[in-house]
Amino acid sequence: MVSGGYDGPVTVFRGRNDGTFDLGVTMSGPDGKPLAPDSAIAVSLFDWNSDKRPDLFLGSLGGAVYYAPNKGALALGTPVKLTAAGSEIVAPDGGPAVADWDGDKTADLLLGSEDGSVTFYKGVKGTVPTFEKGRAIVPPIVPPGVEDDQKRLDIFDATAGKRPSMRPKPFVGDWNGDGKSDLVVGDFTMLRGTPPKLTEAEAAEHQKFTAEIARLSKILDGLQSKAKSRALKDLGLREGQTLTADQESQLAERSAAILSEDPQFEPTNNALIEVFGNDQKYQPPVDYHGFVYVFLRK
Repeated sequence: MVSGGYDGPVTVFRGRNDGTFDLGVTMSGPDGKPLAPDSAIAVSLFDWNSDKRPDLFLGSLGGAVYYAPNKGALALGTPVKLTAAGSEIVAPDGGPAVADWDGDKTADLLLGSEDGSVTFYKGVKGTVPTFEKGRAIVPPIVPPGVEDDQKRLDIFDATAGKRPSMRPKPFVGDWNGDGKSDLVVGDFTMLRGTPPKLTEAEAAEHQKFTAEIARLSKILDGLQSKAKSRALKDLGLREGQTLTADQESQLAERSAAILSEDPQFEPTNNALIEVFGNDQKYQPPVDYHGFVYVFLRK
């Protein structure tokens, strides 16, 4: 069994004959260090280069999707960002599943994203995996153009438990034994209970907290954007430039260091945490849940 993790490294758990597993062993990159191109890594295995070793396809929190060839002995080649129709594939908190979905003898990519969508990318033969332009086979939860926060929340609430929700992780397999590839999708869902009944004073305080959360969040977004711009300049990079996995890691580390040195960051972040905590008593109770959906191939 091969698994990603929130902190990034990819771990192998060797199977035993009795159905249990050995302790996990971390896979390394070409530099001998644990491979961790980003955080919240989700893994799919497929032998792309036909060397009888399963290669790794990695989704990530930041949105890039990587291909890392299996070099054997728990070592991986340099991760390469995947592209579709010449553009980098982006799926925040992505969950890849690699399989020959359309039966043309070339592996395809099915990719879940934080917005609830699952996108099909038709594979193109080559040494490095590339794909045609993607097509959503499971649409996003919120249709394009809906910007109002309350309307978006209402859509999430109305669809929870009825269709794949946030951060879907797809898997391809023949679920019903009819010889066709089916799609199995797990998700992360927030099931909201009944909102508490608020007095006039409580409603006013809740409104005040909501406004303060929006104000502080806007400040933090600005500080993060400023830190990233400075980090790009420090590293000799430019906005919009396609970055290698090493450059992504360097940018994240440098941005975090700059942000931590900003005198506004810590007090603003702490204030946001405090206000958010104070406002929780006015929010509906939430059950954090995960569902699994099966889509049978026609």
